[in-house]
Amino acid sequence: MSRVSRILVGVLLAAMLLWACPPAARGATGEVYVVKVAGTINPGLAEYLIRSMEQASREEAACLVIQLDTPGGLALSMRSIVLAMLSSQVPVVVYVSPSGARAASAGVMIT
Repeated sequence: MSRVSRILVGVLLAAMLLWACPPAARGATGEVYVVKVAGTINPGLAEYLIRSMEQASREEAACLVIQLDTPGGLALSMRSIVLAMLSSQVPVVVYVSPSGARAASAGVMIT
């Protein structure tokens, strides 16, 4: 692939990423919300994360960061969280932290 072709592909990919970015995120000037999750993925946690995403959207946050450390959990709760993330008006970032943390089982799908 020639240099010009690589540059063109890079520009096209950047344009596609900007186009795919939700409108709320393009001009977002709000704060970055951080939610810490340590433990199993369960219905209570799913409800908590869904409410956090809704609150971040209402308050026009720039994004919501989920700081995750989990051994896994229930598939149904994981599915609820993932569906909420996909339909969120605010970008959701999952960050496996602190050092030594893990995102196993259902945590992999959320990440």
